Amino acid sequence: MIDRAVVNAGPLVALSLLGQLDLLPALFAECWVPQTVFYEVAVAGIGKPFACK
Repeated sequence: MIDRAVVNAGPLVALSLLGQLDLLPALFAECWVPQTVFYEVAVAGIGKPFACK
């Protein structure tokens, strides 16, 4: 297992759409999401197609 990964928005969105976000903790001991990526995915993504409510 790799110790840690810094995750970009693209993989987060793709894994989420596929229902496979659980792969990240299975592959990496730590997953870091930079603040700008969190904003892009969790805040700016609200109301976009396929966004969770």
